[in-house]
Amino acid sequence: MKKLIYVFLALLIVACSDDEGNPCVYNLTTSVVTNITDVTANLNGTIGLASEACESSNNIQQGFVYATTIQPTISNFKVNVNGTDINYTLENLEPNTTYYARSFLTNALGEFYGNEVSFLTEVTEVPPCLYSPTLTTFVGNITGTTVGFGGSISIVSENCEDPSNTEQGFVFSLETQPTISDNKILVTGVNISAYIENLEYGTTYYVRSFLNNDFGEFYGNEVSFTTEIVPAYVGEFRDGGVVFYVDSSGLHGLVCALTDQGTGIQWYNGDNIFIGEGGSCGFEFTNLIIAVQGEGSYAASIARDYNGGGYTDWYLPCGQSLSQMYYHRDVVNPALIANGGTVYSTSDWYWSSTENTISTAAQVDLSNGNYTGNTPKSEGNVVRAVRAF
Repeated sequence: MKKLIYVFLALLIVACSDDEGNPCVYNLTTSVVTNITDVTANLNGTIGLASEACESSNNIQQGFVYATTIQPTISNFKVNVNGTDINYTLENLEPNTTYYARSFLTNALGEFYGNEVSFLTEVTEVPPCLYSPTLTTFVGNITGTTVGFGGSISIVSENCEDPSNTEQGFVFSLETQPTISDNKILVTGVNISAYIENLEYGTTYYVRSFLNNDFGEFYGNEVSFTTEIVPAYVGEFRDGGVVFYVDSSGLHGLVCALTDQGTGIQWYNGDNIFIGEGGSCGFEFTNLIIAVQGEGSYAASIARDYNGGGYTDWYLPCGQSLSQMYYHRDVVNPALIANGGTVYSTSDWYWSSTENTISTAAQVDLSNGNYTGNTPKSEGNVVRAVRAF
């Protein structure tokens, strides 16, 4: 790279006198600065005597002075160099900066300087950062509710600082092109894998490996897979509970919680308010009860707060659902025990969401199937939540 170098090269003759009045003359020159880079430069010059009338002076120093301002002196940066033809390599200069330099000599007679030269250091060329991740994705071992994810994440990084805030793994969703805003599984390492549970039967999912850091979001190839369609059956442990009802398709039904959520629980929150028509049932009706009754600890709210199996859509069963739980008790109760749960109570009634009047609701005895629709909402009964699949 060519640089414009300003040089004012002259022979600077500095004179003084000896004791007899004969002139003592010093010759100081500062030559062209050579080998200029972004952080280094070579200073060149000469220092000599132009006459013999100079006695030796003590405390002689000579060399170069330099600064980023004109007319540098020994109060600025100074390098001592002995000899007549002198040179010195400056280091650790600032890139793209103009410097001024002069040869100098100092002794008992005073300070003497050569002509001034200036030079401009080069601009540092910073190589570009090349950051190129490669991500792969694959799936395997697909069942009705589980799948295995696999993949790899390798990175080519040149002239880049190490990124921070790094996370990586898999993202998946029911829609194409899943991102970190969807379901995210964090996995470290180059060869990554994960085992996913609690998927929906007969459902198509989309998955990609991902890497996210200061350089951006990076994704691997997208893979889709469909979980198996496995007909449900009464007594099966799935979807957070034990199946007690299956519809005609074999794909949908109801499960009950593995344990009771409470005993001695009132139906209402202290006020007799008629929520809806008798026989109302399901998740939405439980939400309606809570919206009307408000915050508190009562049958609907306790059932709704349950999150067994990681599911958050449990609700208070209606009378018809409780009757189905009783009808299949001989299959459901053993399955409850086999999966760490408890059987139905044989000494207490279970609340349903079904109302009869403003002050009464339906209850079912799961030990014998008795159904009573006019139980005061103030009575304490057992709660066992259910959910649909």
